Amino acid sequence: MGIIHSDIFSFSPMKSQSHRYLLVTLFIALLFVLWAQIPALRDPFQIEEDVRNLPWMWSLTDSTLFSRSPFIQGKIFLISLGNMQWPYIIDNPVYGLLIQLGSYFVSPLTLVKLIPIPLTLLVAYYAFRLGQTAVTNRFAVIFSLTFVALNLTLHTEVSVIAGLQRSFVSLFVLVLAYYLLSGHFGRAALTLFFAATIYVPILPVCGLTYLFSCIDWRNQNNLSWQRRINWRAISWLFFICVVILIFMFPLFQEQLMPSNPAPQTPISESSTTSTAQTHPWENPRFSLKGPKPLFIFFPFIGRGGIASGPSVGILIGLFAFFLIASYPLLKKQFQKPPVVLQQILYASIIVYILSWLIFFITSRFLLYIPSRHTQTTLFIVLLFMTLQNAVPAFKAWVDWISRHRQKAALFIFILTLLGLVVIIWQIFRQGLTFPSAIVAGLLLLLAVISWQLFKERTATSKTETPTFDLPRWGQILLLFFILLLAFSYIRFASPPFHNPTPDEREMYEYLQSLPKDALISGHPCSLDGVPIFAQRNILFNCEEYGYADPQSVSATLVAYYNDNPEQILAYCHEYGVDYLIVDTEKWLTHDRIVAGNFFYEPYASALQPDLIAQSQFALASINPEQYLFTAGSLFIIPCTEIAFD
Repeated sequence: MGIIHSDIFSFSPMKSQSHRYLLVTLFIALLFVLWAQIPALRDPFQIEEDVRNLPWMWSLTDSTLFSRSPFIQGKIFLISLGNMQWPYIIDNPVYGLLIQLGSYFVSPLTLVKLIPIPLTLLVAYYAFRLGQTAVTNRFAVIFSLTFVALNLTLHTEVSVIAGLQRSFVSLFVLVLAYYLLSGHFGRAALTLFFAATIYVPILPVCGLTYLFSCIDWRNQNNLSWQRRINWRAISWLFFICVVILIFMFPLFQEQLMPSNPAPQTPISESSTTSTAQTHPWENPRFSLKGPKPLFIFFPFIGRGGIASGPSVGILIGLFAFFLIASYPLLKKQFQKPPVVLQQILYASIIVYILSWLIFFITSRFLLYIPSRHTQTTLFIVLLFMTLQNAVPAFKAWVDWISRHRQKAALFIFILTLLGLVVIIWQIFRQGLTFPSAIVAGLLLLLAVISWQLFKERTATSKTETPTFDLPRWGQILLLFFILLLAFSYIRFASPPFHNPTPDEREMYEYLQSLPKDALISGHPCSLDGVPIFAQRNILFNCEEYGYADPQSVSATLVAYYNDNPEQILAYCHEYGVDYLIVDTEKWLTHDRIVAGNFFYEPYASALQPDLIAQSQFALASINPEQYLFTAGSLFIIPCTEIAFD
C-alpha cells in the first residue's frame, strides 16, 4: 500500500512506537467519555431511560425490596453456597455479579454511570489492537478514536454510554475480532462466555463468527475438508458451549419451556401477545403508536430493521454510500477489511435472517429482535472499511472532479441541496440546534473545498495526480480542530438522559418513606421511575405493561379515568393497591383521551369510546386534605374510602 507523505492519515508501519500510540489513544478516549458522562455523574437522578428497567439492582443490596413485584422477583433466585447466598440474575448473571460487587462501594445507579468509563477504555484498547494488527499503528489510533467518539453519541442500544448489558456488545465484537485475527482461539472462546452471561442476544453472531474462523475457506493448499478445519479451535468452542449451557440453563429453560405465560426475560420481550398473529406489524405493540415500533423507516430503521434508531441507521447508510460510490473509482486499490470482520458481517446477516425466519415459524423472536444482530456489527465493519479507504478515495474523487467538471458541479449541487433539505426538516422538527448547525457548516465547507479544488485544477494536466502535503504546523492545527470538533460533537450530540422534573424528584423521595411492601398504582407512565428511584412496588408501568395481564392493564386505565369513586376502590381491593399517584396535567386530561394518546395500542383504541364520554374524573375531584404528598400537578393518595369522601 502506498504512503501519503506528510499526512496525518499516512499508514506507514511504526511498530516501535506502538505503546506511545496506545497511551495517547487511551488518554484521549478517557477524556471523551468523562466529557460525555460528567453531567450524569453530577446528578443522581439523570440516567439512561432504559436503566429504569433495572430496579432489580436494588434487590442485590436489600432483599426485602420488591416483595410484591413479580416482574422483578421472577428475574432473581438465590443460590446457596454454604452459609452464603448468591443472587443469580437469570438473564445476565455475570452482569448481575458485577453490579452486586460494585454496590458494596457505590449505589447501583452511580455504578451504572461509572461502568462506561472502564468500558470505553477497553473498547478503545481492543479497537486499537484490531486496527494495529490488521493495518498500522496510525490507522489504529484513527479507527479507535473515531469509533469511540461516534459511539458515545449514538443511540444507547449501540453506545457504551448507558452502562447497560447491551453496552458491552461493541466490546465483545472487537475483542472477538482481535483474538480471532491473532489466532488466540482460547481467549476468543472465553469472550463467548462473557457475551452469553452479560448480554446473551449477541451470542449467536459471536458464536457463528467463531465457527467461521475455524475453517480455512480459501483452501490455498487444496486440503480435504477434515484438514481445513481447526479442530483445536473447535474443541475450545465445544467446551465453552457446554459451560454456557450449564451456566445459562435457567434462561434457556424459560425460553423453550416458559413457566409463566407472561414472559419475564428480556430475550423474549419482543414476543407477540397473540399466537394468531402471523405478521409482526399486526401486533399493536410493534406499530408506530406502540412502545416498541418494529419499523420507523421500513425496512431499514426500527427494531426489525438493520438498525434500531435513526442515528445508527444514518451513519451505516453514509458509510455504505461512501464505499459504494468510491469502489468504481478505486477498483483494484479498494481495500477490503480483514477476513474476520468479513466473517462477522456474514454472521450478523445470517442471524438477522434466522431471527425473522424463526419468528414467522414460532411467532416469537427467540433470537431476539433482528436489529440487535446487525446494527453494531455493521457499524464497526463499515467504519473500518471507510477509514481504510478514506484517503485513496478522497484522492480519487478529487481527481475525478478535476476531470469531470460538469458532473462534479451537478454532484456538489445535489449534495448541498440534500443537506439543506435535511437541515430545514430538522429545524421544523426541533428548531435550529448545534448539531444541525455543524452539519450545515460541514456541507458548506465540503462544497467550497470541492469547488476550489477542481477550479484550481483547470490548468493542470489530466494525467497529473494531485498531492496534499501539509506542513507540521498544519497537521497540528488540523488535529486540534478535529479534537475540538469531536469534543463539541460528543457533548451536544450525546443521547439525552432521562431527567426527572423537580416535582418528580420530590415525589420519589417521599415514596421512599412508605412501607417497603406497599403497592402503588396510577397511570402506568407516571410509575416508570418509581422502582428505580424510590425502590417501591408498583402494579406495572409503561416499561412493563407488555408483561402484565391485559385485564389488569385495562382495569388500571379504566379506574384512572373513571368518574365513579366506588369503581376505583373496587379496583384497588381487587389488585391490592395501597396508594395512587395522580398527575392532573400530564395524564389526567380529557384532551389525551380525545387524541387517543393516553396509552399505547391496542388499549387506546379499545378503551377510547367508553372513556371519551366521561366529562369528569373522580381522581381530579379528590379533596386536597386527603393528599399524602403534593408537588405541582402530582399528588399521592391512599386508596381508601376516606380519601374519596
